[in-house]
Amino acid sequence: MSLSSNLARNPKSVVGITKYFSEIYLRNKGTDKTQFISIRLPNVLGSPGSVTNIFDKQIETGGPITITDKRMERRFVSNEEASILLLTAIEIGKNYNVFVVTKENTLITKLAREMIDRSGKPIKIKFIGIKPGEKLIEEKYHKNEIIKTNIKNLSILKNDWSNENIKEAFRQLKAKNKNKNFDLLIKEIELSLQP
Repeated sequence: MSLSSNLARNPKSVVGITKYFSEIYLRNKGTDKTQFISIRLPNVLGSPGSVTNIFDKQIETGGPITITDKRMERRFVSNEEASILLLTAIEIGKNYNVFVVTKENTLITKLAREMIDRSGKPIKIKFIGIKPGEKLIEEKYHKNEIIKTNIKNLSILKNDWSNENIKEAFRQLKAKNKNKNFDLLIKEIELSLQP
C-alpha cells in the first residue's frame, strides 16, 4: 500500500511529481503474488505540518494567521476518516488501483475564521501571497476520470498515466533544477519507471 497525495494530480511541485512517479513505479511492479495499491489522501487535519497545527501556533502567539491567498481551497479529512479510507482501500483494492478521495474542498479562510472564533481571541488574518508552484484550488476529479465505489467519498482513478502526462511530469521536474547530478537522478528515475 502506498500513501500518495492529491499533489500528484497535475503535479507542479517536486513533492507532487515524486508522489506521481511513485504511483507509476508501483503500477509497474505489481504481480500476481504481490499487489500494489495507492491512495491519494487529502490534507489530514492535525497531522504534522497540517495547516490547522500552523494556525493553532499562530493563534497561541496572538497572530496574525497567515494565508497565501483568500481564494485558497483544500480538501481535508480527519485522522479517523483517513484511517478508515486507508483500511477500506486495502480491503477492496486490486493490483494497480489508485484510490482518490472525492470530498468537497474547504476555503482556507473559512477554516481560519472558524478556528479564530473558537479561540475567542481577536486574531487578524494576513494574506502573504501564493508560493511558486502552489495551486490555488485543489482540483476536483471529473466523472469520466473516476470509478465510484460503494464507499462514500472514495473512488478509483481510471487513467492518469498516459505517455503525455508522464512526459509533462518529467518536463516539470527537469525545470526545477539544472544541476548535472540532478539530471543523472532524473535518468535513473526514468529507467526505474520502465515496465
